[in-house]
Amino acid sequence: ADRFSITVQDHGIGIPAPEVEKFFEPFFRASNTLNIQGVGMGMAIVQKCLALLSATAQVESHVGQGTLFTVTFPSVPPRDG
Repeated sequence: ADRFSITVQDHGIGIPAPEVEKFFEPFFRASNTLNIQGVGMGMAIVQKCLALLSATAQVESHVGQGTLFTVTFPSVPPRDG
């Protein structure tokens, strides 16, 4: 295969559907995170790191059910010797 994926799922508070598209923007905080600490930079940093690796991330989330993250990486050719 020329790509491989890693999927991580949580059962947290979830992200409201209209806000999922903003999830990787710097300083984005979902409207349902008022009592949770943070400044909204974590996933923006992750997105930049993934771009450096030619990887992509997809997010599927449902409020009250959790979030599914899928990160897809290009395959690395085997090293010689």
